[in-house]
Amino acid sequence: MNSRDNTTPLLRNALQFSISAKTIIIGIYFQEQKGLKRIPSSFFSTICKDKELIDRANEYVWIATQLEHADAPLSIELQKEPSLALWYYENMTYALLKDQFRITRRSFTGAFQYWVTREEKAKGLIIPFHKYSLYFNLRPDHQQIYISVTYDGESKVLLKDLESLVSKHQLDTHLLKSVIFEKQCQPYRWISEAVRLKQKEVYPILRREIAKTLEIEWEIASDKYKLRKAFEQIDAFYKTYLQNEALQQLFGTVLSWVRVKDSEMGLIKDRSKVLVFGQQQESSNAYTAFAQNGPFQLPPQRHYVVFIIYSPHEVEAKGLLENHLKGVKGFKSIQEYSHLPLVYHPELNIEINDLEDMEREIGVAINRLQKEKDLAYFAFYISPYSRYGDRLQDQLHYYRIKEILLKRRIVSQVIVGSKMKEQINYWIPNIAISMVAKLGGIPWKLARIGEKELIVGFGAFKSNLREKPYVGSAFCFDNEGHFQEFDCWQEAYEWSFVGSLSKAIRAYQAKNAGIQRLVIHYYKELNKKEFMQIEALIDRIQLSIPVIVVQINSSFRPKELIIDTQHEYKLPLNGSYYQLQYNDYLLYINDREQEDTKGIKMAGYPLKVSLQSNRAGLFEDKALVQNLMQQLHDFSLLHWRSISQARLPVTLTYPQYLARIFPYFEADLLQDNSRTSLWFL
Repeated sequence: MNSRDNTTPLLRNALQFSISAKTIIIGIYFQEQKGLKRIPSSFFSTICKDKELIDRANEYVWIATQLEHADAPLSIELQKEPSLALWYYENMTYALLKDQFRITRRSFTGAFQYWVTREEKAKGLIIPFHKYSLYFNLRPDHQQIYISVTYDGESKVLLKDLESLVSKHQLDTHLLKSVIFEKQCQPYRWISEAVRLKQKEVYPILRREIAKTLEIEWEIASDKYKLRKAFEQIDAFYKTYLQNEALQQLFGTVLSWVRVKDSEMGLIKDRSKVLVFGQQQESSNAYTAFAQNGPFQLPPQRHYVVFIIYSPHEVEAKGLLENHLKGVKGFKSIQEYSHLPLVYHPELNIEINDLEDMEREIGVAINRLQKEKDLAYFAFYISPYSRYGDRLQDQLHYYRIKEILLKRRIVSQVIVGSKMKEQINYWIPNIAISMVAKLGGIPWKLARIGEKELIVGFGAFKSNLREKPYVGSAFCFDNEGHFQEFDCWQEAYEWSFVGSLSKAIRAYQAKNAGIQRLVIHYYKELNKKEFMQIEALIDRIQLSIPVIVVQINSSFRPKELIIDTQHEYKLPLNGSYYQLQYNDYLLYINDREQEDTKGIKMAGYPLKVSLQSNRAGLFEDKALVQNLMQQLHDFSLLHWRSISQARLPVTLTYPQYLARIFPYFEADLLQDNSRTSLWFL
């Protein structure tokens, strides 16, 4: 990999030690033991030399680090059994640490989480905790163990027991997600009957919905410099809890943060953020350049009609919006910033009389609208509700009004009335940019020319309305933002995934002479069955091309981090990427263009990127890996909802936006006109 000239230490949030050559004695059980590790009897027979014990084993054997109450002891040479060594070190670490914490938790992945009390922030009936996890993994050589130390944010525990909350406050138990019982955090839906009988000893984890019910102020934690905070937290945890003598004896060494090797570092070729706007003007300042030069490509229509949908409660907000549409002095003009001749028609406005019947009222008014063929219609809907509101019905109104308008080929912009009164001046540039995109224009494109290849993106979202996640798709032929088609379906409908790929390939072939490779930006790792479906499709249409899947983990708190300890915000360079192991990488997309870049607005987490292919050894080509990382960086510059660069590529986020909205629609399938525009921005 190409490495940057770097004299500052780059660290992983990981500790590493070698597996000891010692022999340990563990306890084994032949009957199921809750909470203990289970191993197949077939594996047990390879590590046990006692035939009598082997004969006693059924399908599984359970093992423990302690011998007390065990059916028999078993000797294990740690270096010869690395998987058991991993289990042993993780459980012994937990045994040595657990008594130092008021609360611990074991996640569904098996990692132990440790909760540290924030005494200085405790007030009233609430105690906040910082949470940290230790993830134990084997290194590829199976002779070393790697401990990832993560900061998992904060949780607040209510000091009122469940019985009193239900009896005195009539707390709806549907609001409970996790609870504390005997120093352990457990999912409420999985607690045992024994725990359910001790409601006076069960304490809920505070959630926004519970806080609202109990009239407790809900504080939203916001930190622009997440990476710095994460490193400060895990470094403090490491110094306080992981440098003790007992752990040093267990690991046989003093643990220290792992340094990144030069061979593990890479940098994309072009890290500039130069974009092309109207009149072929180039700039890295989207705000100024868009205002001065307009969009790279205007929407195809020449005539535009704008109207407003509002309720009597939002008359003041409507008046503010009208000032921006009419270009009143002191108000930013939407027309001027968008470079579109938007004509406001107040006679088309729709005033909602009954908020409970708003969908019917708006539907009737829209169906009566006599549209003219040469006009493009755009609606502003001033909503009394947020899409993040507590009531499902309010969320349904928010999205279904979009659907009503789409049926008449009217794109829209929803503005929450209460927020608009304070912040709309700051929103006008973003509104103008998304208007251009929704109406079919291209606000800007990259200055560099990307490779001509087929790129298909898939993103998923699980709404509160439907139990199963929905998947959205988007495909394009270049990095200029010419998206050919969008679609959305339930994740369970596998045929839609293959059908979307087939449609994308055929559309590409119709416009291009050849296809060198298919690149899929995906929200999860493809399983073997899904890969076989893709290969069958490739064979069916008689193509012999490599298929590359770029799996993008958009978790807000990744397990792996790279830290630049000498940077103020601990942030590696924009466009830098780091090989974790095999074909797993971390990619940083941020504002740090040079070593000495000042004015960093945000220091967020990296993307976890995993590469898969149907061709063995394909990713030994480091130039190809670099090109794939460049592609992700480039697509992150094409977000047309905001003038700020996003952390995720649009090939993932655009389908996610679609998958977030579509489950609220009444229709089971997207209309044809909804498949070819960016109405969902």
